[in-house]
Amino acid sequence: MSIAGDWFNELGSMATLTLDPNDPRQVVGYYHTNVGQAQQRNYPLVGRCDNAGLPDQVVSWAVVWDPPDPAPPGQPPRKPSVTAWVGQYHVVLGIEFIAATWLLTRMTEAADDWESTLVSMDFFFRIQPTAEMLNLAKRFGKVASHVSAPIAEPRG
Repeated sequence: MSIAGDWFNELGSMATLTLDPNDPRQVVGYYHTNVGQAQQRNYPLVGRCDNAGLPDQVVSWAVVWDPPDPAPPGQPPRKPSVTAWVGQYHVVLGIEFIAATWLLTRMTEAADDWESTLVSMDFFFRIQPTAEMLNLAKRFGKVASHVSAPIAEPRG
């Protein structure tokens, strides 16, 4: 099976993945987010996949979120950010999904780098996911279970 096509995550955002016919490991397409300040636009994405034709495949892509307009008067300026997703495509009980961990890095001043990056996980489906589909993906797609483990406080 191919990862090419439209994929919807649990927040209603959509990734359209296309494989380059000259390099079937090259992923291109666009991402339409349903959250945050970047809504209502399609953003180009680029990535790679293994495309080995196996039932499970690895895939990654990145999106640069360019602010579309200047910030309204009285609000701080909008700054660009980038998100990278990396994960696996699976078919479980006939349901296709991509379980992907993402990192979003937003522009900050050098002194604030400690707060520049967020990490979480998305599950993408061929259709808007139902609660049952999300539960199935969470049960079988445990790529980020180590990320959600408690992290010890740094020693000082």
